[in-house]
Amino acid sequence: MHQGTRRPLDPEARLEYVPRTAQVTRLLKPRAVAIIGISPEPGSMGALVHANLKQFGYRGELHFVSRNTKEIDGRACVATVDQLPEGIDAAVLAVPAAAVVDSLAACGRRGIAGAVVFAAFYLIFVGWPNFTPRACALLIPATVRCTAVSRSN
Repeated sequence: MHQGTRRPLDPEARLEYVPRTAQVTRLLKPRAVAIIGISPEPGSMGALVHANLKQFGYRGELHFVSRNTKEIDGRACVATVDQLPEGIDAAVLAVPAAAVVDSLAACGRRGIAGAVVFAAFYLIFVGWPNFTPRACALLIPATVRCTAVSRSN
């Protein structure tokens, strides 16, 4: 654990207190999920997440973000996180390493309560020491809870 002086929160930041249990519930029992970086390519991380949600009977709303695809499985895709509707509880990030921090920031702007980051390649190229300060600076004010998943072969 880092020891040293704690930086005060930005006095200009607008923080709304949300009990942690409410935030975690939105992540673990989401009513609406966004898959960010979904692709119709079989075997892609976004396609696998979508297939798992269908296989296990997820009944909530699904929203897709894809820069290159207009529709997947009969469901419209938007090009950016900022185009998603409000009220999304959880996001799954299946994006390239370079897009992780910006995607998390966009999730915060949309009020998304939690994100799961499939981060194997992100960790290889950027590593936790570089990820943590940049991402935490975004996550703490936005009240986004984040879980990184490293996929091993």
